[in-house]
Amino acid sequence: MDDPDWPIIERVLGGETEAFSVLIRRHQQLVFAMAMSMVKQEADARDVVQQAYINAFTGLRHFRGEALFSTWLCRIVVNHSLKVIRCKRPEWLEEQSEFVETEAPFTVNASLAKLRREDLRTLIRAVLEQMPPREAVILQLFYLEEQSIKEVAANTGFTPNHVKVILSRARNRFYSIISQKEGLTRFVDVQ
Repeated sequence: MDDPDWPIIERVLGGETEAFSVLIRRHQQLVFAMAMSMVKQEADARDVVQQAYINAFTGLRHFRGEALFSTWLCRIVVNHSLKVIRCKRPEWLEEQSEFVETEAPFTVNASLAKLRREDLRTLIRAVLEQMPPREAVILQLFYLEEQSIKEVAANTGFTPNHVKVILSRARNRFYSIISQKEGLTRFVDVQ
């Protein structure tokens, strides 16, 4: 097993249940960031994280190791986040067929590459608050967690092609949001 979490999982399954806290500490930042990207409210995100860890702990004996533990845990977070969203904000779950139009041609990747890493993280976090959950989580994983399309697909349960479509839509929406905010257009290179 190539999963770095596997030795800890074996300890937990062997009866050393307190070892699960190692898994919690190891993945807490990623799990919380994903939940926040989707549910937008800190209290809701904390509830999602808590429920995800409970579900992971109680379902650990069913974990087959076909994917990394972190991938399995991320899927639990995404699924539980979607349940919370369905209850609180069902309109966010509707797939939006229209792309956000921009007034001028631009290259998001080139523009984002020019930002300092800290500025980029701060800017993306601020914009994620205003984006639909699916788009927010895709941007979170792709840009902030620096995961590949394949990894994002594994963590969210979307196909790689669906991830690319959502990522494209999210980039357009991202640009639209920052171009409407005073003082943020300096970060984007409109050609």
